[in-house]
Amino acid sequence: FTAYDTAFTITDTQSNELEIGIRANVNLTNRSVTKLEREYGTNYKDNFLIPTVQRIVRTNLKEYSPGEIYNYKRPEIEQRIIDQTTAAYDSAGVELTKLYITTV
Repeated sequence: FTAYDTAFTITDTQSNELEIGIRANVNLTNRSVTKLEREYGTNYKDNFLIPTVQRIVRTNLKEYSPGEIYNYKRPEIEQRIIDQTTAAYDSAGVELTKLYITTV
């Protein structure tokens, strides 16, 4: 499997800018690596995996307040992000095995 971490800025529902950290684990087969390298180059992690999860996280978190992100809605938010990232990665033959928000 391959793991990656990414940190970036998002804007929440109240227009606050928050630093978000994400950790994800993915399974890659030889076939999926070949497909990714063909479509995104050898730097497919920076050209596809990370930008995809960042886009999905930004899209989802802009619907929540800081309190919801920090506290009681976090499991629901993470599940939405996991579901959408899984769907996006499936098209490239990438299996998402774990994803969670590490920092807010």
